[in-house]
Amino acid sequence: MTPNSDPTGFLETAPLVPIEIDPSGRVLYVGPQAQDLLGLRAEDWSAADFWTRVVPPDDHSTMWEVRRNTFEARGRHEVDYRMERADGRVVWVAEILHFAETDDGPLLRGYLWDVTGRKRQELALWKHEERLRGMLRKAPDALILTDAAGVVVNMNDQAESLFQYSLSDIVGSSLEHLLPESLRPRLAQLQSAFERDPQRGSIVEGQPFSIQRSDGSELPVELSLSRVSGEDEEARILWSARDLTVRRRAEAKQRGS
Repeated sequence: MTPNSDPTGFLETAPLVPIEIDPSGRVLYVGPQAQDLLGLRAEDWSAADFWTRVVPPDDHSTMWEVRRNTFEARGRHEVDYRMERADGRVVWVAEILHFAETDDGPLLRGYLWDVTGRKRQELALWKHEERLRGMLRKAPDALILTDAAGVVVNMNDQAESLFQYSLSDIVGSSLEHLLPESLRPRLAQLQSAFERDPQRGSIVEGQPFSIQRSDGSELPVELSLSRVSGEDEEARILWSARDLTVRRRAEAKQRGS
């Protein structure tokens, strides 16, 4: 530490809000950053009803339970909850506190900081994933969701029935695992063609293509790809496989007649 260093000054100008809390929840100390976080002065934070006023009722039990457990275990915790600013705006706050034994008794000491932006991103991602799961469940075709590298992320019931694999058997594996060995080199070609022209729809329609089931048998399919994520989200590709067995039999019967 240099002679001119000022750790106290640094802590009170950092975006984190330093805070100390006694076992009853009373705020013993809070940094000046608290004014920016909630628009409330430090003395407002020390009020006996502070947490009741600023934390929504739905978040009370979670917040108090983790604090109580930290006191009992003499450990540390991390928890997120909402707080209401003086202007009525609700922000998400991350709390990291650890147990400390002082001359004045036990307390929790640590930091709070605004994580509203992160929570909004998490909510957007959750809604996006929910939409994908709903789309997978309701589709009549066998649908397989992969990442950009072709690793299986999810599949619907129709895909499990068609391939005779459960999701737990195949998730995390390459899509190549679901293709006959002779066709696996074509997977990279299909992905490259899709990247060049994502609007093509069924990229193997009219061409011989098949998938391999868990018992080794092969089924002819019509395979389609579509992108299901935005430009600012992690790439996801939806592979749709439609069983052509009945169609091929009908075509063969027609040719025979």
